[in-house]
Amino acid sequence: MDREQQRLLRLDTIFKSLNEGLPTLLIDKKLRLLDDSFGAATARRGKAIITDLPEVLCLERPQDTETGFREWVRIDGNITHRLPIKFKSSEAGVRKFKQSDTFRRIGGEIIVVNSGPQVNTQGVKKNFRREVHRVHSLIERHSQIDNEA
Repeated sequence: MDREQQRLLRLDTIFKSLNEGLPTLLIDKKLRLLDDSFGAATARRGKAIITDLPEVLCLERPQDTETGFREWVRIDGNITHRLPIKFKSSEAGVRKFKQSDTFRRIGGEIIVVNSGPQVNTQGVKKNFRREVHRVHSLIERHSQIDNEA
């Protein structure tokens, strides 16, 4: 479902809810559930695309939610890394997350990929690999700082 279809579905939901006389709080709840379904579809698409990459060993969904991240990816390289991953449905969503307190709190060491419907398969793979490189660079830099201390 593309952005325009999502927008029309949201509008349709609002109009139907207003016609039914639903209060604003219930309309907001319906819209949040709709947005969650769009997000779930984006995540499924992203996972399906990146699991085909040779450097991706596996995707994990650990029971431990202490970190607040539900998805992790194990990447093969010089050193095998297990990193949190977040799928977003737009570049705006990626930018917004990268400006969040959560992103800053963990020092940017999370892969954030736009896997929305407007990005083709090659674009998702390119975004993923660019993010892996960015996060690996951060980890290297942090380990050098730790070694110097």
